[in-house]
Amino acid sequence: MSANIKASVDGTQAIIGVGGVDQMTVSNAGVVTANSFVGAMNSSSVTATGSTTARTLANRFADVVNVKDFGAVGDGVTDDTAAIQAAINFASQGGEVFIPKGNYLCNSRIVLQSKIKITGNGVLKSGPSSGFNYDVHVGLLLSEDKQDIEIQGIEIDTSSWTTIPSGVSSMRSILFRRSNNLVVEDCEFKTTGGAVAAIGCKEIKIEGNLISCTQPGSSTTGFADGVIDVWVEYDIDAYRCRIANNQINGNGWARWGIMLTGLTFGSQVMDAKWITVVGNIVENIYYDGIWVLGRNAIVDGITIIGNVVRSARKGISISDSINFTITGNTVSNTSGSAVHLWSEISSGGTIGGSKGVISSNSFNNVAYGSGTPPAIWLDDNSTDNSIIGNVISETTHFYGIFLNTQAIRNTVSGNRIQQGRGSSYVLSNGNYPDGGSYSPAVVIIANASAAFNLITSYHVLSNRILVFFSMQVDPINAATITRVGIPLPIPSDITPLLLYGAGTQDTGENAIVVGDATNDRAEVVFTPATDLNRTIHGWFSYIF
Repeated sequence: MSANIKASVDGTQAIIGVGGVDQMTVSNAGVVTANSFVGAMNSSSVTATGSTTARTLANRFADVVNVKDFGAVGDGVTDDTAAIQAAINFASQGGEVFIPKGNYLCNSRIVLQSKIKITGNGVLKSGPSSGFNYDVHVGLLLSEDKQDIEIQGIEIDTSSWTTIPSGVSSMRSILFRRSNNLVVEDCEFKTTGGAVAAIGCKEIKIEGNLISCTQPGSSTTGFADGVIDVWVEYDIDAYRCRIANNQINGNGWARWGIMLTGLTFGSQVMDAKWITVVGNIVENIYYDGIWVLGRNAIVDGITIIGNVVRSARKGISISDSINFTITGNTVSNTSGSAVHLWSEISSGGTIGGSKGVISSNSFNNVAYGSGTPPAIWLDDNSTDNSIIGNVISETTHFYGIFLNTQAIRNTVSGNRIQQGRGSSYVLSNGNYPDGGSYSPAVVIIANASAAFNLITSYHVLSNRILVFFSMQVDPINAATITRVGIPLPIPSDITPLLLYGAGTQDTGENAIVVGDATNDRAEVVFTPATDLNRTIHGWFSYIF
C-alpha cells in the first residue's frame, strides 16, 4: 500500500511513496520517474488498446527483435557480427529482426536461420577482404538447409571485398543453398561480386532490389558468375523462381546480369524449371544481360518479359532450353546478338532452344561488335520456335534474323528490320518464313549521288518471295543509265537468281528490276530524263 503521497515543491506528484521517500513520481509535464529499486519495468504487464490480454513489456518488445538489444552498435567501426548473429538465433522459428539506421560492420559471415524475417533501414557492411572470415562458399548472409526466410528493405555493402583466397568459388552478398521459400525484396546492394545466389532452392522471389557492382581496387579472379544467379545443386532441381523489377548496374565489371543454370554431373541431371524474369533493368554487363544455361540439362518453362538490357555483349542468351517465352523486352547497345539460341554441344548439349516464342521485342543498335553476329540468331538445333512481330533497328550485321542450317521447323512472321540486310532462313530444313518488313541500306551502283527513304515489305508464297518497295533516288546525270541495289530479305539458294519485277518513277518513266545472284540483291535500273530527285516504287519476286 502506498504512503506519503504528497505534492512536491516543484509541482511533481508522487504516486508511490515508502518511508517518506518518493518511489515513483509524475511531473506536471507528464514524465514518469521511478527510483532504481522499485523493480524492473519490463516485468510489468500492459494491455494494448483494443486487446483483452495483458502481456509483460519484455514479451511485448520481443515481438520484433532489435539488433541493438543484443549489443550491436552500428557505428561502422565496432564489429557487430556476434550481436547480429545472436539476434537472428534468438528470433529463429518465427521472429522478426529489425536493423535500425546505422552502419553495422561485419567481419564474418552471418548464418541465417529458418522462419525468420530481417527488416530495417540500416546497412550491413562487410569488413575488407583481408580481414573477412572466408570459407569456400562466401556469403555475408548465408543460408544452408534453411527454409522460410525473408530479407526486406536493408542495405548490404560488400564493396570492400577486393581479393578472395584460393579455392573460394565466388563472392556473393547473400548465398542460399538448399533453402526454400525465400524472399529478397526492396534491398540495396553495393558489391564487387554477386548480390544474390540461390543454389538448389525452390520458391524464390528476388524483387525490387537496387544493385550496383564496382570493380575492386586490385586485380582478382573468382568473382560471382552472375549478379543474380539461380543454380541447381547436386541431385536437387531449382524451380519456381521470380526475379522481377530489379535494377542492376554491372558498371562494366559484372560478368552476367541474371544467370539461370541447369547442370549435369555424370549421369545425374538437375533441371531448372518455371522461372520468371520480368521488368528488370540490366545494364553495363561484361558478358550477357540475361543468360539461361542448360549445360546438358534442360531448362524448362523460362519466361522473360518486359526487361530492359543495355550495354552488354549479348542481350538474352538461351542454351539447352524448351518452352520459353521472350516477349516485350528492349535490348540496346550490344556488341553481340540481342537474342541467341545455342547449345553447349561440347558439354553434351543437344538443342539450342526449342518450342519457344520470341515476340514483340524491340532491339536497337545491336550486333555491332567483332564478327557482327545477327540480331536474332537461332543456332545449334534450335527447332519449333516462333519469331513474331519483333522490331530490329540499327543493326550493322548482314542479317537481322539468321537461322543456321541445323535450325528447323521455325516460324518467322511479321518482323520489322531496319538498317540490316534482312532475314536469312533455311527453307530446305523446314523453316517457315511468313513475311514482314525490312529496311536495308540501298546500294548505289551507277549514276546516283544518293538513294534513301527505302520502304519495303515482303510476303512469302510457297518458295517465292514477293517484295514491294518505294525509295528516293537522286541521279547525277540525265540520259545516263542509273542503277541502285536493294538487298534481298531472304537470300536465294538458286543460281542463277530467278527474279521478276517492275518499277515506276514519279515522272511517269519506267524502271526495270533485274537480279544479281552473286550479291543476293535486286537492281533497279532506269534512264532519267533529268537529274532531278525522284521517287521510284514497284515490286519484284524471286524463287529461293
